[in-house]
Amino acid sequence: MSNSVNIRALNILSSPAFWSYSCVTLFVLICAFITAHSSGGGDAYRDLYFVQQIAQGDSFPVQGPLIGGILHLSALWFYVLVPFYWLGGAFGALFGMGLFVGLKFPLALSVARRAGFNWNASLVAALAMGLPGWTILALIAPTHAGASEAIVLACIAVALSVRDAPHQLRRWALLGLLFVFAVHAHPVAFVLAVLMVSAVVFFRASVAELLRGLFTSSLVFFAGMAPVWWGIFSAEKPEGVQGLGFWSSSVLSFERVADIALLLRSVFWGGGEFTLGYWLAEGSAYAWIMGAYSFVLVLSAFGLVASFVGGLHRSLSLLFVLLIFIHSASVLVMRDIT
Repeated sequence: MSNSVNIRALNILSSPAFWSYSCVTLFVLICAFITAHSSGGGDAYRDLYFVQQIAQGDSFPVQGPLIGGILHLSALWFYVLVPFYWLGGAFGALFGMGLFVGLKFPLALSVARRAGFNWNASLVAALAMGLPGWTILALIAPTHAGASEAIVLACIAVALSVRDAPHQLRRWALLGLLFVFAVHAHPVAFVLAVLMVSAVVFFRASVAELLRGLFTSSLVFFAGMAPVWWGIFSAEKPEGVQGLGFWSSSVLSFERVADIALLLRSVFWGGGEFTLGYWLAEGSAYAWIMGAYSFVLVLSAFGLVASFVGGLHRSLSLLFVLLIFIHSASVLVMRDIT
């Protein structure tokens, strides 16, 4: 009996699944630890204030974070962090923010596995989510937007399950709920989530399944967004409509799409450059590390091209490349301070 238990334990410890999930779990904890010890920023201080108010029973806000100075989300983000505050005060709440940032690592691993990639390729895809240009701001200035990547990946994971069983309406309902979370992470995350889910689901389901599923997702989504609709359109809070009007007339601009190359450079290169520049003066060590980082980026590009072999791998790889440009363009159009 003991021998069989030992053999089973050894099989688990030697399996790629165990080491892959151990690795991404470590990255989740690293994110939470860094965030919990960050100095935060204005948004983080706002979040902590309202979380403290709710945790102590002093107030129960309905309106949540303000997006771009024009649109209030609901207070969902504040209430999600309350249990972490009960467990560890402000440190616990910041730790919780870091956990939500770090969830992108196991979710990316899960999505890659569901898409048919082997464990090695899936782990590389998951660790790629730690690219400094994507991660550094969420760690040093934690807030709801830091959860955007995790929510988008959760939407993709559920979309893949919907793709396998489009007749199961509970999966569509979960998708609608995740779309609500995507909006509350950041409206830009919602745009990317819809694009990704559409590409995964629409070409597999029948028309009848698609209509039933879309109706179910929409029902859950609009119900979950009720507090936001109230904040925008209620007579008592007309500033929401005014804010959207100001955004569409003064912030929204298609001319900024011309800066897409600068944005992509910042994502893939500028983050690492900034991080190393903070810790190291530009010298031999800096040059060697940035050189190695550049080599890894080149290898990743070759690996992505090599994945264009056929089937779902090719479809997802092409989709990934396409959506990098689509989403970058949409961010530039919608934000003037990106």
